[in-house]
Amino acid sequence: MRKSLAVMLILSVVGGSVSARERFIKSELPPRVIHIDGSQELTIPRKSADLEIVVAKDALPITKFAAQELKTHLEKALDTTIPIVNAVTPEKISFVLGVNEFSRQAGLDDKKLTRDSFMIRRDGRKIYILGPDAPLVRAFAGEGKGAPVSVETALKSGIWHQKSAKGTLFGVYDFLERFAGVRFFFPDELGVIVPKDRDLKLPGIDIFDRADCDIRFMGFYAGAWEDVPAEKIKNPYDVYVTPQRNLSAWRRRTETAVTPVMHGLGRLELEKRFGETHPEYFALRTDGLRQNKIHSDKRLPHLCFASGVSEEIFKDMQALAAGEPSTTRGISFWNPTAFQDGYFCVSLEDGLYPCHCEECWKHLEKEDAKARSN
Repeated sequence: MRKSLAVMLILSVVGGSVSARERFIKSELPPRVIHIDGSQELTIPRKSADLEIVVAKDALPITKFAAQELKTHLEKALDTTIPIVNAVTPEKISFVLGVNEFSRQAGLDDKKLTRDSFMIRRDGRKIYILGPDAPLVRAFAGEGKGAPVSVETALKSGIWHQKSAKGTLFGVYDFLERFAGVRFFFPDELGVIVPKDRDLKLPGIDIFDRADCDIRFMGFYAGAWEDVPAEKIKNPYDVYVTPQRNLSAWRRRTETAVTPVMHGLGRLELEKRFGETHPEYFALRTDGLRQNKIHSDKRLPHLCFASGVSEEIFKDMQALAAGEPSTTRGISFWNPTAFQDGYFCVSLEDGLYPCHCEECWKHLEKEDAKARSN
């Protein structure tokens, strides 16, 4: 196995990651169902007082937030007030959110839900919107790892507070876009378009929809947004966290999980652990020095995969798989961009410096320099 790891690391000159599992295996995803029946129309008049939004009393904060988002935008669309309640009123038009006793009594099979998927189904005067939800939590690493946080805290926090399942919320946004004509361009009054002055006509609805891929991300922490302090707007390319930016990402249904695919070897802190004691672990430079630190050419540390470093990486991999703290291997923390349950990324650092030792170079010297770049 160690020999195989060494070969794998040499081949990783072109980048890559090792995964014990995949969150989205396309062949295992249930098929989409988008069934719209115009012959079964339900008209919800403007200013209707016959509406309610239902969530279970013990619903997760993110499910309750989905109810609030539905309330906010439907009230604008219909020029009315819609209460959020904890039980279904038989005679009312009810929007029932989340996986709960009401959805199960209606026969909705939530076992078919996959990550980031959702169901929307209309049964007479009852509209069910549900998906897999999970608690919002603190950062994946460091102090307080896994501790639950409120929606308000998550919206004010960085990227590591955003990665939890929001299926019901995604279903609400789909419903608002598909049937109420709402458009989310920017998360403010100017950027959210809500068609008004009309009745809401709902057809028969039976929808199961899902994502094809769990990697759905864009750089949304830059730019001049309304809630960015003036001193930060001076540099529109600066990265700054604001509630508007996070809410915009939620409404665009960005990823709810991070797949470790980048710079894994650089996150093992090998230069700090072995730079002085085992310089032979690092790429041999053309000037005879080792790439165990940043030299005048500003290149990051890189490795000699023909050395014993693969043994150390293998031990790191074992420690992660065994659930051991990173400190047992001299690593400050398991960086979630590279290491998670079932994932150990072996992608290289930026700015590859290929090792010029005799063993490594015989595999690399015939390659074009650009082909070796990562």
